Order: sequence, then C-alpha cells, then structure tokens
Amino acid sequence: MDHSDPSLATTTLSLTVIRADPSLGSRLGSLYTNYGGPNVPGAMLSLMGFGESIHSLVGGRYDVYSWDPRGIGRTTPAVNCYGSANEQKAALLNTVAERTFSITSDPWSKEGRAVLVQQQREALAIWQMQATICNQTMGVDVLKYMGTTTLIKDMEYLKNAIDGLDAPINFHGGSYGTIVADYLVNMLPHRVGKVIAHGVADPVMWATKHFETYAWLNDLLEDAEDRVENFLEMLHDSGGMRVTGPAGVRRGLLTSGMVRASLFETLQYPATWQSYTEKLALALGIPPSPPGVQNLAPLFAQSIQFPLDIPAGAIGQEDLTRLAVSCADAIPYDKDEEWPTAEGMVDALLAGALKTTRTFGGTVHLLEQHGGCQFWPKSDTIERFSGPWNHTLQTPMLVVSNSHDPITPASQGRKMASRFGDSARHVVQNGTGHSYLVQPTDCYAKIVKGYFEEGKIPNHETFCNAPEADNFPELGARAEGDAAKLALLPWRAWKMV
Repeated sequence: MDHSDPSLATTTLSLTVIRADPSLGSRLGSLYTNYGGPNVPGAMLSLMGFGESIHSLVGGRYDVYSWDPRGIGRTTPAVNCYGSANEQKAALLNTVAERTFSITSDPWSKEGRAVLVQQQREALAIWQMQATICNQTMGVDVLKYMGTTTLIKDMEYLKNAIDGLDAPINFHGGSYGTIVADYLVNMLPHRVGKVIAHGVADPVMWATKHFETYAWLNDLLEDAEDRVENFLEMLHDSGGMRVTGPAGVRRGLLTSGMVRASLFETLQYPATWQSYTEKLALALGIPPSPPGVQNLAPLFAQSIQFPLDIPAGAIGQEDLTRLAVSCADAIPYDKDEEWPTAEGMVDALLAGALKTTRTFGGTVHLLEQHGGCQFWPKSDTIERFSGPWNHTLQTPMLVVSNSHDPITPASQGRKMASRFGDSARHVVQNGTGHSYLVQPTDCYAKIVKGYFEEGKIPNHETFCNAPEADNFPELGARAEGDAAKLALLPWRAWKMV
C-alpha cells in the first residue's frame, strides 16, 4: 500500500499484458499505458481492444501492459463508499449530480444567476455528503494512496519487477493519462524511455490550483463550442438524422443539462455519433410516430447516470473514484483559507467557462466533477508531487493533439511541448474526437512506429493531414466493431465485486 513502508497494508493491482509478436521481429521492451479518466480501468479497456490498438500502433514488438490504478476497477481496495452502485443511485437519483445544471436563456441576468447559485448550493451539499460517507466507510488511511504520485511509484514498481532495474519506462497515456505522463517524466526523468502524451490536460493547474475555482475548465473547453458547430455541419452534410426503433428505459425527466452532458460525451467519440443522432431525431419527433408525439426514451436512456437495471453486485461510483484521485493530487486548503461559496463558484463559471462555451460551460464541472476537494478526507503524511514540470529528457517525448478535440484542445498540447523545449515534439493529427478515440492517420501511425522502433524524432511541430472521416455512415455500412467498443467505454461501466 505504502512504498515507503511495505509493512503496512497491501494493494493488489489488476494487470493485463499483450505480448510482443515474434513474427514482427525481436522484442523491443515493455510499454505501460494509462487510458485516462482518472477513473478508467486500464485492464478492462485493454481487453476491449484498445490495448491491441496501441500494440499495433507502436509496431507490435513491445509487451503492452495495462492495469487498473489504485481504487479503480478490479484493483483492491476499490473506491466503494456506498457499498454498491444501487445505494449511490438511491442517494443521487434526479439530483443535480445526475442532471448537471439547467441554464436560463440569460444566465448573466440576476434571475439567471440565481438559478445557477441554487443548483451550485445543491451540488456543494451533495459533494459534502459524499465526502462524509467516504470518510466514514473508507477513511483517509486508504483514500490518501489513490493519487497520481502513488500511481507513478506503482508503475516504477511494476517495471522493476517485470523488466528489471535498468530498463527504461516506456509509456503511452491519453487524456488524464497525459497528466500521468507529465508526472512520470518529471518524477523519474532519468528512468523514462519513449513516451506519448495524447490529448493533453495541464498538470500544473491540476496540481497547483483549487478545482473549485473552475479555472481549469477555461483551457479545457477552449474549442468545445467549435466542436458543436463541427458536429452540426457534419450532420447536415450527411443528409440528416436516421431513425431506428425506440427502447424501454427508466422513467423520469429529461432535462436540458442531461442532453448537454450526453452530447458532450458523444462529441468525444465519433463512432457513436450515428447512434446518438438517431436518438436525438426521435426526441425531436423526426418523424413523429404517432403524429406530433416525440419519443424521448432512447435519448433519456443515454443521458441518465443511473440505469434502471444496475446489477445487484455492481460497485459503480466512478465519480468518487475520479474524486479520490483528483483530490489526492489537489493542493490542500490552508487551515485559515476560506472555502469557496456557491455565489463565488457561479461567478467564476459566468466569467469563464460559460463565456468560453455557452453549451457546455455549466455541464462539464459536474459531468467530470471539478470541485468538492475541500470536503474530501486529506492527509498530510502522503507525498504529493507538485513540480517542477520541465525536466530534460534523454529521449524527447511525443505530445499529440487532435485538430478537433472538444475537451483537450491542441493549444494545450502546444503549451506542454513548449514547456519541455527540446525534450518534446508536438504532433497534431487531423481528427475529430478526443485523444486516442480518434482513428490514427497514416502519417501519425508512421511517426509513432518510427519513434518506438527506430528512435526517429519528428520536427517540433508536425501536422498530419487526412481526409475527413465519415462519422455518419449508412446504417448497413457502419463500423459495428468500433461502435460497439466505444459504446462500452467504462465512464459508467459497472464494476462487479
């Protein structure tokens, strides 16, 4: 459990490996992965096909290791504050934690601000309640080990056990996995080999700013509104929405915040766009059946956090898994420091995220919880890395951005590469969607293979162009495998005991 004192408790990591293919040549080493989140179970995602994709991308001559980080998936102990997913569902059903914010036509008006403040008060009460429950059921002595600093120590431990003390740590990280990459190369700059950070989030703000300021959202959502326009243009060019039959779901109210949340998630995964537009069409009454009646059920089913039929043994609680990691990493509040108020937090949203993107500025901070660490069980006895963030590396790492990413814009990749100077190269590939969820262009695949197999280093800023993908294929020609794989992405996957 504690790398500085192995005599304390132990943790068991759930691990998978895809072996190097001997038919492609001699084995070149091991590659360790993190798929993001920070609530994503890496072992499960690897088995769903993403491990094979990375294995192929780097040339097939590396053993690719993926694991569930502390508190996540089948790694034990897992974050399980409520005892089950159904217990959490009973506590949060139809609250702002599921709906996200509803926003008036003028959120900057006195009345519009008041609506947001009331919802933020509800969110703060929920965050405090959940932190209290986690403290009572799990306690700080377990939760304090869930942070990224501990994850890096786990990765080094795994590498030493698998490859030996002298082998370098090769790594591929996407989304939050780019924060893991940043921690890795700065905590262990002389131990790393080849590193890819794809879909960059800023670790400096992650580790040195309070989440409750919402400042991080301004950078992350810089391109989000443009991605909505891009989605609508592609939908128009495809000839419109295609409709399939309805589906039975849990009953309830479909709010504007829920629709925005489901749309934001959909924008990140292009292979799900076709399915989402079918549900959207039914909700809009296209075509009406019977005349004039909309079918909200399929869109509601995609927009809710808690489905009707959660398995009895499911743990769930991915929001708390994410919070356990982010709050372990977050800068602590000083004893005499005032905690943020609902009014102050809403004013930060109005001045920042909502101006950056009217569509999603009141959604993402709840969809991916940004706040509540002031209530979370904290420990002063656990190491928390906070920089420096610009170590010199023996082998420059590849910092990768997609040209049309709704949550990690290319500007963040450019900023990270600039911070490292000659120790990083920025590659931008023409693609719509988030991080590694975008199909690699031939140009990008060639760069990665050359980097891992031959040590070829690209130019400081390389742009990989590609024809625009058809994200709205005809129903009979849809890439069913990719669509099914993405639909199973475990942002809400139910972890079983």
